[in-house]
Amino acid sequence: MKLFKFKARDANGFECGGTLKAVDEDEARKLLEAQGREPLWLEEDHEAAGKLNPRTLEALGARRPQKGLLWEILGYAMPVGAMLIAVSGILIVSKNVRPPSVKVGPEKVIEEYLGHEHTGAYEKQFELFSPKTKEFYGTPTEYVRKKKQTHVTSDGSPFQFGKSGGLTEVKHARFEAQYEAKVLRMQGVARVDFFLVLSKHQWRIDAVRDPAAVEYYLGLLDQEKDEEAQRKTLIALKTQTHYSDLEIENLLHDYRKEKKKKELGGEYAFAL
Repeated sequence: MKLFKFKARDANGFECGGTLKAVDEDEARKLLEAQGREPLWLEEDHEAAGKLNPRTLEALGARRPQKGLLWEILGYAMPVGAMLIAVSGILIVSKNVRPPSVKVGPEKVIEEYLGHEHTGAYEKQFELFSPKTKEFYGTPTEYVRKKKQTHVTSDGSPFQFGKSGGLTEVKHARFEAQYEAKVLRMQGVARVDFFLVLSKHQWRIDAVRDPAAVEYYLGLLDQEKDEEAQRKTLIALKTQTHYSDLEIENLLHDYRKEKKKKELGGEYAFAL
């Protein structure tokens, strides 16, 4: 009896290898085919046979195919098992992941923002913004300048918040939140939407949909004829409010419609 090293392809198309005992190469091929394996490479293993005495060789011939099959099965099963364990580990970790501990919630940040609005402390408002929003405004001084531009009425009086009528949670995920605030102004109750993000273990305001600022920018878009100026105004409105292009287009349409309605009403009243 002889020992043969082989490489073959099993019924599932996977390559496998090992050693088997046969009288000759032809018998070795038949043994592999009987096991459902397609021989790819076959060679007598003289080195291994020389290290074994005849009795050991006979015993090997009786056990080797079974042992080789067991290791082959384990060879297929172990990678699959490792993959299942890895996936299970990911699911367990994901399930137990929690956002960083935060001492001050988004509601408190909004209330602080509203308090600074009521007193006109815009510089302090700037410190409550997210890094992206701070980058957009540049400096506290520039923010104060833009704030005063967008928050004045036609007579020059400030368009500041009065007392808040409470907050309503619209969305609260791990790292994002959205709230609706009802605030009292001299012109009536205004709805203001706040978008917040979690940044460095702190909730920060990322955008504010303030009707005063929105109306100001819609007025600019309606009046401006220069394309570059319109583009800059559009970017400013999108950054400050998180409105999409389509939403701004609809808002501008309604703004112009309402403006035309007021103009026609004024002409009609003058005619009377």
